Amino acid sequence: MMPDFRKSLNLSTVVALATLAMALAGGWTALQTSITGVEAKVADHDRRIGEIETDGRAGRADTTRVLQDIAEIKTDLRYLRQAMEREEPRK
Repeated sequence: MMPDFRKSLNLSTVVALATLAMALAGGWTALQTSITGVEAKVADHDRRIGEIETDGRAGRADTTRVLQDIAEIKTDLRYLRQAMEREEPRK
């Protein structure tokens, strides 16, 4: 048997449709709020990652400068040692 579909609209149908519309609107609002919160967290993480990357580059640059300074000091010490060795026999 086929169900009987009537083209009548009664109060219970209107209430059900209104409840459904309000539930959808509430769900949509909650979803938008969640999305906004997630977007804010992602933006904060992106900012913090950018800061970490910048700090890392600065740290690597500092390390490179220190290593270059150490290499120069080693070279200077080598020259000083050679100069001292040349001067020792004269004494």
